[in-house]
Amino acid sequence: EIFCRIHRSNLINLLEVKEFQRGRGGAVWLNDGTELKIAYRYKTEFVEKLFLIATSHSKRVYEVK
Repeated sequence: EIFCRIHRSNLINLLEVKEFQRGRGGAVWLNDGTELKIAYRYKTEFVEKLFLIATSHSKRVYEVK
């Protein structure tokens, strides 16, 4: 599954994630430069799915801050 809800208002394609910033909820930057906040309640699911996508698409590199 390449889509993940990160906020009640946002559903993102994990293949478009360029950068992820840790924090209580955190933030994510997409390839088009869009910055989105991650709601705390969706963070665990987001991190798990991003890890699965990152390991299955080995040529993709995600920057985590």
